[in-house]
Amino acid sequence: MNAWKNKDEATARRIISDDFTLTGALTTGELTNKETWIEHAFHGFDCKSFSFDTIKVRVYGNTALLNIWYHQVATINGKDWSGNTLLTDVWVKQNGAWQVVARATTPLAQKISKATADKGFSHSVLRTVPA
Repeated sequence: MNAWKNKDEATARRIISDDFTLTGALTTGELTNKETWIEHAFHGFDCKSFSFDTIKVRVYGNTALLNIWYHQVATINGKDWSGNTLLTDVWVKQNGAWQVVARATTPLAQKISKATADKGFSHSVLRTVPA
């Protein structure tokens, strides 16, 4: 997300797998591939501010599942796209490097508390960012 916020397309291309797919709020159910995501992320979005609220990481060998709650103030093609979101990522370690292979975004009506994020979470948390 920092690569997106900072308009660092080279880093985004390096950490996003070539077979990456996104299911998100801007789609009507179709999967978005790497090139389409990069086109939209770097040529339509304008991010004014971005902050992680909570990050939970579970690692299973060479695969990691991330649940990330964040808030952004942004526009897409001039339309307000600000708010709170739950991001779910799947990362795979390939050839010694971690790459995101799948992402799903879910808009949230409001920011959640850490206690809410922790409910029902039984796996060890590797990183939690204070709200």
